[in-house]
Amino acid sequence: VPSVRRQFEAESLRGSVGAATATGWNLWSNGEIPVTLTPTAPGRFRVTVRAWQSRGGPDDALMNVTVNGRVIMGFTVANLAAAPAEFTTDVTLTAAAPTVVAAEFTNDYYDAAMMQDRNLYVDWIRVEGPIDASGPPNPARARILTCDPSAAAGEEACARTVIRAFARRELVVVERVRH
Repeated sequence: VPSVRRQFEAESLRGSVGAATATGWNLWSNGEIPVTLTPTAPGRFRVTVRAWQSRGGPDDALMNVTVNGRVIMGFTVANLAAAPAEFTTDVTLTAAAPTVVAAEFTNDYYDAAMMQDRNLYVDWIRVEGPIDASGPPNPARARILTCDPSAAAGEEACARTVIRAFARRELVVVERVRH
């Protein structure tokens, strides 16, 4: 089963509170911004949310990643708009059925007298998976990838080996065509 990567730009979604901005979705009160997707197959999926906060009050913004309303992981979002961060967690999805993945803001703060307002901004939500997908060995891949990039020699050495072998095979084909 091939792994699929889908990224949802928050400004094109609809949150339970807040509004779209030029760079994402502003959750200006406790609420969530959800995406609905149907996984290609059961398995482990990686959920990444790119987000930042506007500071207000004594604490940083708190964000949960939820799946079908269940909290998968909570994060403290301390970074500001100048340096958004990516928050990642893995989740096992057991059925290839419509699934709601959301970024949830849980600790709104507003003090008009002190002019402080804590908000959570979401740039995008990305879902990748299944990340543990496996299937039967692929003979074509084995012919091309003749070394292990994760071995001690490293990715660069493996890439050179693969390219050299490919170039030699192509040269043989060209020579055969000429004669």
